[in-house]
Amino acid sequence: MENRLLRQRETEKLFRAKQRRRQELAKLPFERKIRILIELQKIADDIRTTLRGIKRRSWDIR
Repeated sequence: MENRLLRQRETEKLFRAKQRRRQELAKLPFERKIRILIELQKIADDIRTTLRGIKRRSWDIR
């Protein structure tokens, strides 16, 4: 019973932190959000290339 309560508290804590992070990201300027998206695409491209040998290019926005 005690472990269940601890897990529940930790889960609630994680969800609150996730919500705060989402609120922080929502406040960012649009240009910054696009730059973050491009960085995530590059990471995904690297993973895809490593695991499956599939090469794709991220958006090239300057």
